[in-house]
Amino acid sequence: METTSSFSESQRFKQIWLWVLMLIANGIFLFGIYWQVIAGHPFGNKPAPNVVLYIGESVVALMTLMFLLCRLNTGMDSSGFTYTFYPFLFSKRKIDWENVQHVYTREYRPLMEFGGWGIRWAGKQGWCYNTSGKNGIQFVMKNNKRILFGTQKMEEAEKVLKQLGKWSAEK
Repeated sequence: METTSSFSESQRFKQIWLWVLMLIANGIFLFGIYWQVIAGHPFGNKPAPNVVLYIGESVVALMTLMFLLCRLNTGMDSSGFTYTFYPFLFSKRKIDWENVQHVYTREYRPLMEFGGWGIRWAGKQGWCYNTSGKNGIQFVMKNNKRILFGTQKMEEAEKVLKQLGKWSAEK
């Protein structure tokens, strides 16, 4: 009986500092709306019009909702590597193994190498899809393009890559 090796992972933004920042920003705007609109006191030395407070809170609330909904889904099996990054990439995308020159797991520095988290482009470093952490699955394509996917399950990903016969030493 043949066993199939596969890997799947779903990740979200988990940085405490991000959620604290979103909570503070929402709190400031909501307090401003309460203080100025409901209580009738000016919010600050030079109070903005009420509509500015409403627009500000709407923008911050939408950003908070976007971070809540963001999800990086990755998977791999003998047919290839698949990924989505909801809500930015709705449809599943696939990397066929036949187009991959090298694939390996590695540690990386999100801020230094890619300028942060999310969907990032960094010139020669290529594309990066990540939500948190410092571990990734690095693809070097046959056309020399590079794509890195963040993972919280680096050992499991490496094990499956080796079982599939796709893992190669870092290049």
